[in-house]
Parts: sequence; C-alpha cells; structure tokens
Amino acid sequence: MGLRFVETETEVETGPNRLHLHLTSTDLQDQVRTVGRAEELGGRVIHRYPEEGHVVMADPGGNEFCVIEPGNRFLEGAGFLAEATDHGPPGAGRFWSQALAWPLVWEQGLQTAIQHPSGGTKLSWDIRDQDTPYGSKQQWLHLVADDVDDERARLVGLGALRVEADEDALVMTDPGGNRFTLSPA
Repeated sequence: MGLRFVETETEVETGPNRLHLHLTSTDLQDQVRTVGRAEELGGRVIHRYPEEGHVVMADPGGNEFCVIEPGNRFLEGAGFLAEATDHGPPGAGRFWSQALAWPLVWEQGLQTAIQHPSGGTKLSWDIRDQDTPYGSKQQWLHLVADDVDDERARLVGLGALRVEADEDALVMTDPGGNRFTLSPA
C-alpha cells in the first residue's frame, strides 16, 4: 500500500484549522531565521508562546503552522518538516498505525503520533481545546492498494467506515471522522 498527497479545493474556514504543520529549530537563532524567512515569503505571526517557546504563524492563504522551539523531545529526529497534526482522538492514531504499518511513536494523554519506519515527518492526532469550534480543513489521506476489496475489508476490520464510492475511489472515514480515499494502485 502507498500514500499519495494531493492538492484539494479550498474553502473559507470558520475556525482554526484542524490540520497544521510543525517546523523544527536547531537553536533560538534558527527559530528566528525560520520565522523571518516565512515572513519574507508572505507569512505572518499569529501568536508567540514564550512560556512554551513556539511561534504560531499563517501562510499567505491563512493556513496555520508552528515554528517549534529547539529541544522539543516530541519532534526530536523528525527533520525540519517535523509533523502534520490534526484534531482527532487517540484512536485515529492507533488506526493509522495499523493501516499503514507505521509504528505508533507517541501516545500520551489525548495525543498519538505515527512515523514511517525509516523516520521522517510524523503524522499526529490530538484533542486540543474542546470548546474551540475547529474549521473543516483536515487531513485527507489517499491510500492506494493492489486489491481494493481486500484492503477495504481489512480497513473496516480496523474501524474504518465506508461513506461513498465513485468511479475512481472508495471514500471512507477513520475512527476520528477523517475522510480518506482508497483506490487502485
């Protein structure tokens, strides 16, 4: 099975993005350089969290991302584009760990993360502020498989639900309600 990343239609958000990226820093000067470079490219600072050390920014399209402080243990060893995180329950992370055969590398409280066996960017899910109405932008993974029927059955056994089908793909949801597609390789 493989994973495909594609651009989708955008819509106006009514709350904070459910999905956002985390960029890492090697030291404080590196963090300042990353924030400065993002601003040069049209990004803007939304909020600074001096007590935690990270900076929340938005790209020119309003998509939020964080420039994480140096020394963050959770993102250690993940590289510059360290994480794509989405609002969702721990069960979503456990589902994707099994679905993709990627190890669950973090499970604390209401946060889970998976990472490809050879390392790289982490995918994570957590329950943030329960009172915040999040927007609709969320991860939408596109899975490809040699045998779609067998893979559909396996994913349903892991907790996925079938939503709809079209001529090219089967649309399903994970245990956190995130939609994904399954199509032939």
